[in-house]
Amino acid sequence: MSFYKTDTFIRNKYMTYEFDLHESREEGRKEAEAKALEEKKAMARGFRDDGFPLEAISKRTGFTVEEIKAL
Repeated sequence: MSFYKTDTFIRNKYMTYEFDLHESREEGRKEAEAKALEEKKAMARGFRDDGFPLEAISKRTGFTVEEIKAL
């Protein structure tokens, strides 16, 4: 009987470990996406401030002209 309790305990610990690992990866991915978006906005803002045509910035970044104006 003790073996089954230990086996269940180990299985639960492993499942918790896998869940935590997945959550950490997901959190890291979200942080990377947020950072990439901020860098993309900064790049578009820089192009806008340097006088590049808004339509060209929109085409290259995927932002709408209105979004670029609001940056």
